[in-house]
Amino acid sequence: MAQKTLKVIVRITLAALVLYVLVARSGEIRASISRRDSIAYWATARLLVNHQNAYDYYAVAELERSQGYNEDQPLIVRTPPWSLFMLLPLALFNTFWAWLSWIAVSVGALILTMRVCRRLYRDDRVPQSLFALIGYTFSPA
Repeated sequence: MAQKTLKVIVRITLAALVLYVLVARSGEIRASISRRDSIAYWATARLLVNHQNAYDYYAVAELERSQGYNEDQPLIVRTPPWSLFMLLPLALFNTFWAWLSWIAVSVGALILTMRVCRRLYRDDRVPQSLFALIGYTFSPA
């Protein structure tokens, strides 16, 4: 019982710490959103919702520049058309909340995948903490 309580306290503390960092650094994050690749996902979603071509160079460039992107080449999503439905929810938000949502879903997918892999490939000789450390710090993740 005490161990479960400790886990809950640690999770709440970590969530509060992440929330604090997001709030404390929100100005810096908002200023740098236009330099992140998530702006391409957001622009693609906005174009799709408005029944426009998500691969149109000029339309993507115009949307990205309206959000502060100032590079010569726009960031265009190069995924196949059948996968673009995953980006649609990003059109509901501005660029900051779209980025935050994308990060939250990515972290959630990582956590879920780590739990599934742990159950599938459980080996009692490998401590769970070592498995988690290796999985969460693996550079592609």
